Amino acid sequence: MSYTIKLFTKDAKDNHSIDELLEGEDQLPKWSKSQLAAIQKRLDSYGYQLENEAPAMKTYNFKGGQDGITAYLTNNCLTWSCAGASENGLAEILMTSSEFSDGEHIALNLQDGTWSEW
Repeated sequence: MSYTIKLFTKDAKDNHSIDELLEGEDQLPKWSKSQLAAIQKRLDSYGYQLENEAPAMKTYNFKGGQDGITAYLTNNCLTWSCAGASENGLAEILMTSSEFSDGEHIALNLQDGTWSEW
């Protein structure tokens, strides 16, 4: 079992249905260079380590794979996944996604289809 949360801009949420967000991420507006840099810096400060870098996606693991957490950063979405849905892993991605849900970002919990605005 896996648990997944996605971070989008509030603009993406305001202008697209959940189905559109999930089926056509490549059609969404891209992060600005400053947004992308800020997200990467925050991931680093939270203990996420760059594992793989491709033109369309960067893959991070959390503290060397601790708790089965992986984060995928694309040009318009940040996705956290917790393989095995361990209690510690779930708590970590829920906490981190809520902290990333600041004024310009919002997290979508794919398990129940709810938005997290903090």
